Order: sequence, then C-alpha cells, then structure tokens
Amino acid sequence: HDWESRTTQPTLKLLRDASAADPTDVAALDAWLRAGGLRGLELVVPLATMHSKKGDKLDKNLRKPLEAGQNPEITFHLTQANVGEASGDSIRVSADGVLRVAGRERPITVAGRLVRSEAGVWLNGRHGLRMSEYDVKPPTMMMGALRVRDSVSVHFKLLLSPGAPSATVNSEARH
Repeated sequence: HDWESRTTQPTLKLLRDASAADPTDVAALDAWLRAGGLRGLELVVPLATMHSKKGDKLDKNLRKPLEAGQNPEITFHLTQANVGEASGDSIRVSADGVLRVAGRERPITVAGRLVRSEAGVWLNGRHGLRMSEYDVKPPTMMMGALRVRDSVSVHFKLLLSPGAPSATVNSEARH
C-alpha cells in the first residue's frame, strides 16, 4: 500500500534583484513572478517535521536511511527559473537546481504551475526521484517483510503571499 509523509514547516526564501521593490500585494507578486523577477530560491525541509499518519515507527524508519542525525534537512537551491506561457490565472514554470538529500547533492529540474488566487500565488507540482540516486537505501520493516520501493514521488503545494508565508511539502514513498 502507499505510504506518505508530510510537513507543513518548510522554510522558503525567494530572492529578487536588490533594486526591485518587494511585492506588496498578490497582484504585484503574481506580476513579479510572471515577469521572471525571481533570482533565487532556497527551500529547506527539516526531516524532524516529516510525519506519516501511520505512527512514529514509520517516521523513524524514514529518518534513519536519510541519515537525519548528520543531515537534518533536505534542501533545494535554485540555479535557474524558467517561466512558460500564461493561461488565464495559471502559468507553467520549471526550476533547475541542486537537491541535497542525506548529504548528497544532485542537479534536478522540477516542473510546476503557478496559480493566482485571492490568498496568493500557489506553486504546485510533483517530482519523481530514486532514493538510490542519493545513496539512500530504501527502508524495510518487519525484518525485511515490508520493503519500500526505490522510487519516490515528491508533491509540493506552496502558497506564496507577501508578508505571510505558508507552505506544505508532501513526500510519498510507494512500495
């Protein structure tokens, strides 16, 4: 069956040119993002905040192969943002960057969609990866009777709004 672990406590920094003003409302933020004003992005997901609905034992089984003691965070550092064509209140985007998992860094490209709403601009997407790409051995439980597959699907839904950050990053491992 599917297994899912979530956090609602990531840290996200959006970087802009120093000469550009901070967006003051949703419309200004949306215009800034659509115009390609994003110059950098840093995402940090503390592993201690990742929780499944299945209990502490599964959470511990997730943290152990990720070497959470030595590497307490998963990070993404943007190297280049690409803004696609707009379609109403929605626009396709992609981000080239470096993902750091369990102390190992790999370049990735993540695709998503920006969607303007009254509350702010939602950044939604998903990215598939293999744990073995980061030298992470997929967890096992019950003396190997239950095994997690190597492939993982990371889903993200971030609400970007001036002055009031809020975000959810989800990760699912299927076995």
